[in-house]
Amino acid sequence: MADDRDALARLLHRWEAENVRGTAIEPHWQPSPFPFEEAGAPGLGPGPRPAG
Repeated sequence: MADDRDALARLLHRWEAENVRGTAIEPHWQPSPFPFEEAGAPGLGPGPRPAG
């Protein structure tokens, strides 16, 4: 599932909703896209490699 942005986004949105459900902020909360879901976002991949 390397670089499966759709699956990762679904998982993160589900976790976010589950954590808000039943709290005082639930009536005010609105889901929004994660930065990697925005158009033109860089790919998900390994972090920077160590120099040398």
